[in-house]
Amino acid sequence: VISKDEATPTTVKATETTAEKTAEKTAEADDDNTLSKGMLVESMRIKCLAQNVTILDLQRNQLGDVGLSILADQVLENAPRLVNLDLGHNRISDLGVGALAKAIKDQGMPALQVLHLWSNLINDFGLEVLAVALTSLGAPELLSIEVEGNSITHKGRLAVRSAFINIQSNRRSNS
Repeated sequence: VISKDEATPTTVKATETTAEKTAEKTAEADDDNTLSKGMLVESMRIKCLAQNVTILDLQRNQLGDVGLSILADQVLENAPRLVNLDLGHNRISDLGVGALAKAIKDQGMPALQVLHLWSNLINDFGLEVLAVALTSLGAPELLSIEVEGNSITHKGRLAVRSAFINIQSNRRSNS
């Protein structure tokens, strides 16, 4: 079950128990990159609410790369007001981050300020791909990316830092 706060701004949160209940209902085997039919239905519900969503908290839902790909393709393109996206602890690898980067680059996330990607399976390559999307100004308001708990070295951090410098430079030149 996805809860929606009645107050503005809109917050959508899928809890860990939601994912567990959905998995039980569908009785499907979950592996690292499998999204149950129930979770797909949940993502479609989010899509309906996406226009006014400012906070999307999907931490600890075992989305994996397939789940993030569906989210990026079907939901994030319809969320122009999204400010905070929490995808922490979801077994997302460079492949899933690639889908997110594509959504950011192609559709843009003009209001996104905070992106949580903590405790996933992301390597330097994934962060480099994400940094390219950010440099394309797909997220011009981005202030923070949380990436702790991934397999990232100085190389990946440097790529993201360079993207932030570019975003800040563009903000200054546009103001």
